[in-house]
Amino acid sequence: MSEPNKRFVTWFELTQRCKLLADAICVDPSPQANVDFHLVAIGSGGWIPARLVGGYLEKKGCVVSYSSITIKSYFEKQQAEIDIQSTPSKIGDDGCIVILVDDLVDTGDTMDAAFRWVHDQFKITAQSAVVFYKPKSLYVPDAYSEIVDNNEWIVFPYETEDSE
Repeated sequence: MSEPNKRFVTWFELTQRCKLLADAICVDPSPQANVDFHLVAIGSGGWIPARLVGGYLEKKGCVVSYSSITIKSYFEKQQAEIDIQSTPSKIGDDGCIVILVDDLVDTGDTMDAAFRWVHDQFKITAQSAVVFYKPKSLYVPDAYSEIVDNNEWIVFPYETEDSE
């Protein structure tokens, strides 16, 4: 297997991609629509995208609340067994749209685990949104801002280990 191509995402690109993601999630609701979203950031990669997407949704007049779930699926840059480490005790209010947010869907294992956990714990069906989506993923997100090559290693501006 060949080495993945590294793609360094800038802060500017990330914010623009998150704006596109917010546009895909909520297409300019009328102020009377009173659309409430609860964004569940999948940590640690989804924390910053969830906050950025939430900010853009708020600019559209949506009401946004947040929580996070921490799932580890990589160890030293290698795919590892899914480990759900911290979870919210509550997700959203009645009637809000729950969206799981992550920076990337690669194999889909992490998003699938989060989706199943939320459904099992809270008996709700969530939607999913990611900044980058690899088509090899077994999990297809409901919204994404860009499809990337399966052999691309995305390096986000908030990551330090791959930035050198």
